[in-house]
Amino acid sequence: MLEQSLKNCLPNTCLTSLLVLGLAVANLASAASTCAGFIPAVITTPANLIAAINAANSASCPGADTIDLAGNTISFTTAPYTYQNELVALPDVITPLTITNGALTRSAGDNYKYLHATGTTLSLSNLTVTNGGGAAISTGGAVHTLDTTLTVINSTFAGNVANTFGGGAIFQENGPIVITGSVFRGNSASEGGALSTQSVESIRIERSQFYGNVAGRLGGALRFGPAEASVAVVSNSLIVGNSAQSGGGIFQGSLGALTLRHSTIAGNRGGQVSLNGGTNTIENAIVWSESNTAIAQTGAVAITVNYSAVKGWSGGGTGNVTAGFALSQIFVD
Repeated sequence: MLEQSLKNCLPNTCLTSLLVLGLAVANLASAASTCAGFIPAVITTPANLIAAINAANSASCPGADTIDLAGNTISFTTAPYTYQNELVALPDVITPLTITNGALTRSAGDNYKYLHATGTTLSLSNLTVTNGGGAAISTGGAVHTLDTTLTVINSTFAGNVANTFGGGAIFQENGPIVITGSVFRGNSASEGGALSTQSVESIRIERSQFYGNVAGRLGGALRFGPAEASVAVVSNSLIVGNSAQSGGGIFQGSLGALTLRHSTIAGNRGGQVSLNGGTNTIENAIVWSESNTAIAQTGAVAITVNYSAVKGWSGGGTGNVTAGFALSQIFVD
């Protein structure tokens, strides 16, 4: 029955495929920094990166620019900028910009995020971003964007904190977001341990992993906030071992549509998925917990489930499994 219902994709093989897709993504070739003569050719220090962003923002570097860290780790000790009374290590990005091929972390100081962007397009690729934010940061422990199209590719966010509100790693506000081939682990916030969105019309997450993230209230890994007519799609992704009071895996506010496809959401504390409105679809997915119903519903929620394993699901659909196997059959040593 299980083999038929998941269309020849056993839980173990589904998980293996997700891990391969999430981890074995080829590194992008070095992009090389653009705007020679203004963006520093070698970027090894916070001062270099500050100069690079200021140059990209200036009239000297019109159009879209790329800052290539060339594999270097930029280690911050202080944050000279502010946004809404919160400290930021780098100047506000106001021009279309790609930052690629390196790492952002801190070796001193506390309670500051690394990046903020306003009204532009920002792409983060092949980056490792760690230990941003702190107890005094409310939104976006590492990255906060406003009215910006944000793309995250083949990157890792770990140990970032937004203590008083949302988005331990990223807070996305009023702009579409795409996350591909990335890992979010050990981030924490009040809401959205890894990612929190607000008034975002388009959210796409694919071939990514979220584990060990914690939210004090809502959305251990992902918290999708209120926005009418929003569309969120999570595909070929793994969301496990996260925790929150509600929606240990995903907390969905009042989105117009949430689709989970070819993904595994299991073993999260505080429930797997909390749906609080909108039209939602689960296809070829595993949403499972040992001790409770995997999907919590509040308000006017519409859900279509097909060819999936969803613990406790009783709303019909085609080829579904709602009982009869344990997490030990999904996750193996």
